[in-house]
Amino acid sequence: MNIKYNFFILPIIYIGQLSAIELEKIIVEESFINSVVSTVDEELQINNKTLSEKLFNSVSINQIDNSTDANLISIRGNNFRATDYYEDGIPLYKTSNGFVDLSMYNDSSVVIDVNLGGTQGLYAPSAVGGEIVLNSKELKNGINGYIDTSLSTHDMYFNTLLSNKTDKYYFKLMLSGVNQNTFTLSDDFSYTPIQNSDKRVNSDKGQINGYLKMGYKIDNNSDIEFKVSHLKSDFGLPINVYDEPSNPFSQTADYKRVDNKQLTNYWFYYDYQKEDLKFTFRIYYDEYEDIYNYYKSPEFTNLLYPESTYYDDRLGSIASLQYNYSNKNSGTVTLSFDKNRHKQIIDSDPVIKKYEMKEISLAYIHNYKYSDNLTTTAALKYKMQNLTKAFNSNSQSTNYKNNRAVDAQLTLNYVYDDQQSYYLSVAQKNRFASLRELYPFFPWEIANSRVKPEKSRNIEVGTQLSLLTDTIVKLSTYYNKISDMIVYDSNTYKNIEETTIKGFEFNLYNYSIKNNHIKLSYAYTNAKDKNGIKTLHIPTSKFNLSDKLFLTSNINFLVNFLYVSSINDSYGSSIKTLSSYSLLDMQLEYSPSKDFLFKIGVKNLLDENWEYRYAQPSKGRNFFVSLKYTYWIYINLTSET
Repeated sequence: MNIKYNFFILPIIYIGQLSAIELEKIIVEESFINSVVSTVDEELQINNKTLSEKLFNSVSINQIDNSTDANLISIRGNNFRATDYYEDGIPLYKTSNGFVDLSMYNDSSVVIDVNLGGTQGLYAPSAVGGEIVLNSKELKNGINGYIDTSLSTHDMYFNTLLSNKTDKYYFKLMLSGVNQNTFTLSDDFSYTPIQNSDKRVNSDKGQINGYLKMGYKIDNNSDIEFKVSHLKSDFGLPINVYDEPSNPFSQTADYKRVDNKQLTNYWFYYDYQKEDLKFTFRIYYDEYEDIYNYYKSPEFTNLLYPESTYYDDRLGSIASLQYNYSNKNSGTVTLSFDKNRHKQIIDSDPVIKKYEMKEISLAYIHNYKYSDNLTTTAALKYKMQNLTKAFNSNSQSTNYKNNRAVDAQLTLNYVYDDQQSYYLSVAQKNRFASLRELYPFFPWEIANSRVKPEKSRNIEVGTQLSLLTDTIVKLSTYYNKISDMIVYDSNTYKNIEETTIKGFEFNLYNYSIKNNHIKLSYAYTNAKDKNGIKTLHIPTSKFNLSDKLFLTSNINFLVNFLYVSSINDSYGSSIKTLSSYSLLDMQLEYSPSKDFLFKIGVKNLLDENWEYRYAQPSKGRNFFVSLKYTYWIYINLTSET
């Protein structure tokens, strides 16, 4: 018997364009409706590496303030805790504060889908803050990978992926890192006694993360996968630039720092599909740790307060079963469980503070196809928050009453023809308080068991039109009424009566001009409480215009303009109004061959002095150069007797 080995080395530019395979495809529910859910177009991104950067130009998404300097977003003016995040069907880890730090995610091998809330969620009803869904790009047989690096005047970045797939198994190995010693402010920034140069004080950051993901095809109907990942980071939290304390307990400017931040994930996947039956199972365990310190000076030698170490862990599982009853009816039932624990250790304090929360939910989604033009989806979810253990002033465990809620959503989708489609969504969703909101930690340690779930009622209508040649228009308008909104007040969290969020969004994609891809987006958001006071950190208007010009077969030019109107922020007991700003970014792309992609460009070309947080000026003009090399090695094993 002679064995013949055939090797084909075929360089490619984008792994996401490779043909589909069944093994890597994670099946949870049918694809989102195109007119409701949008996919982040990385072709129109200018050197954006982290998940927060890739979402920044979306007019429906706003980056907001956070005391821990995490990258948080608000969708349509909703609470940053109101958005859910998933990767291949597993919810991303949320800290005890109830958020996902989007700066931690910089994997280029995933597709980013944004559900603003107008359609059912991945497992249950959706509205309020919608969902960010990450799906792994599909692999092709053979050895695949890329090396992606970027060097700018602010930081250095790298991301590399190696994968191999056969008909029976696959693996993916990813490693990524970023290093920022500091960043430069705009030349228009007026120096202060604390910020007395253009190099931002206390703005260093170092992060490295990676994962190994493996899959095995058991038979034609089922496969299993496993993923382990680890992230480690340390960084300074840029201080208030004005000669005032940003920490209410300090009499001078404080220098805050996260000296160690680690997140380790262990995820397991099982998928089964046969004829009209689909079953998926996910189980996940996460460990999180960070050390958050206050220092007396920028030398970071003397602590202002005793060192605090935070330990969190999360254990959860999701089981989902979908069955097609007929050509017109299908249903999905999902059962999920999630347990979060938080532990805090403070030097010189003998008492270890512990907090715990469990959540369980049962959801059902029913799809009904009335005709080829009209479909409807009804979704219902029952969920319970079990508060079993909490630290309080006398260090005793205390039992609290469980919180219960029912979420629901009804969507109608009508396709008039291949040029017009319309949708209507009506939803009710409850947001349970996070551990931080239930049991405020340092420095108060006051149990807050009576905070009620935040309830939202939402209605949205929208359309997708293609009435002009090579032009697509998406338009939606929405109204959201929130009762019992959870807010921070007087050293604790409480419910307030009512907040309304209403607005509309417009997106236009045009390909009619030769060698041009143009995208224009605008969003108007009116978010106010019952007294007419504008919600903090949310701009009324946001406008984005991008144009990709194809100069030759291997040279492209990309320009992006972003305008954000003024916002309000709080400082102490006063409200500060931050100025509107405009950012202009440009990038030149050159592909000398199919396996190389070279980029050079500038962000914030006009060197705008801007901020989305009071007394926290953002990066000035930033030049960058980037290189990506992508490869594919196909190994064909054939035998001859």
